[in-house]
Amino acid sequence: MTKADTQRIRNLILERSDQVIQLPPVTIVGKPSTISGTVVIDENRDGAYNQQDPGFPSLSVQLVEVRSGNVIQEVETDVNGDFIFRELRPQTYFLQYPTPTGYVLSFGANTVSLRSMNLDISSPDQTISTDPVGFRALPSTVSEKVFVDSNADGQRQVDEVGKSMVEIQLFLESSNGALDSIETNDNGAFNFVSLLPGRYYLLGVNPVGYRFSVGGNSTLDAQTGRSTVYPLRAGENLVIPAIA
Repeated sequence: MTKADTQRIRNLILERSDQVIQLPPVTIVGKPSTISGTVVIDENRDGAYNQQDPGFPSLSVQLVEVRSGNVIQEVETDVNGDFIFRELRPQTYFLQYPTPTGYVLSFGANTVSLRSMNLDISSPDQTISTDPVGFRALPSTVSEKVFVDSNADGQRQVDEVGKSMVEIQLFLESSNGALDSIETNDNGAFNFVSLLPGRYYLLGVNPVGYRFSVGGNSTLDAQTGRSTVYPLRAGENLVIPAIA
C-alpha cells in the first residue's frame, strides 16, 4: 500500500449508514528467517567444542530441504568460521558439511552422513543458531634420510649409505623452541609423525667428524644446519630432499 493510498484512506467520509467502501489490499512482510552457525578446527582433537578452537575459514556449508533433498543454498564460512543462510521460507531443512581435504568430522554433526539434525522453520521471522561443528586434522608426517656424501658434491648417489645417530630437530616457523628431536636410524632415516598443519623447518646437529654438504640438493645449510621452511597440509606425508 502506497503513501497515496494511506492518504486517501484518511480522507474517506461515510455519507450514509449503509455505505460500503472497498479498501486496497494490505500486505504485511515479516522479517526473513535465517539459519546460522560456526565451523571450527578441533586443534586439541578432544572431540568437544572449546572457546579456544579457531574458526575454519572458506569451508563450504550446504542447506538442504528435507522434503525434496535438494541443496537450497550453499555458502562459505568467513574468516571466523561463521556462516548464515538468509531469506528462508517456512520449511524443514538440514545442514550438510562436505569434508575438507585432510580433515575428519570431530563433533557437532553426524560423523557418517556429515549432516545436522532437522531444522524446522515454522514462521516468517524465525532465527535458528546451530551448535558449533568441528573438524580435526588428520596427522601429518615429515621424513627423509641423512646420507654420507662420499664425493662431497651435495648429490645423493646410489652407492652412498645412510648415516645413523644424526640428531634432527623440528621447529614451527612461528616458534622458538624445538617441537621434537630424533636421531636417524641405522639406515639414516628419520620420521616426525602426528603433526598438525603448519610451516615447519629442520635443524641438524653436525655429527662428530662430519659437516653438512655445500651446494647440490642438500636440504640443510652447511653453515647453520637449518633447512628451508616447508608448508605442511593436513594429512600430508611430506618427504623432503635427502640430507647430505
